[in-house]
Amino acid sequence: MTCAETRRQLPEPEPAVIAQVDDHLALCPPCRGEQAALREVDRRIEQLGQHRLRHAAQVLNASVIVEPDKLALDRAKGSLWRVAGVSVIAVAALFLTLLVFFHLR
Repeated sequence: MTCAETRRQLPEPEPAVIAQVDDHLALCPPCRGEQAALREVDRRIEQLGQHRLRHAAQVLNASVIVEPDKLALDRAKGSLWRVAGVSVIAVAALFLTLLVFFHLR
């Protein structure tokens, strides 16, 4: 097996060629180094994934839990602002209607 064929099988060779890859790795220090480097990359990627999971768990645990009464108050404030907005639009529409009506007379 050539270096190129071996490196295409790294870091974990297919079951059908494990023996051939192992034979090549036993005789080829550069390919062994390549395998070690690829395994290190895999290890670090897995480590990064675990770190991100721990960080996500910390963020979830540290998040503020909104009390039900506060949540209801926030909803009521939102509803109040919606009503105020609709009222302003209605008054503006009435004003424009009256303005047009009296202007055309």
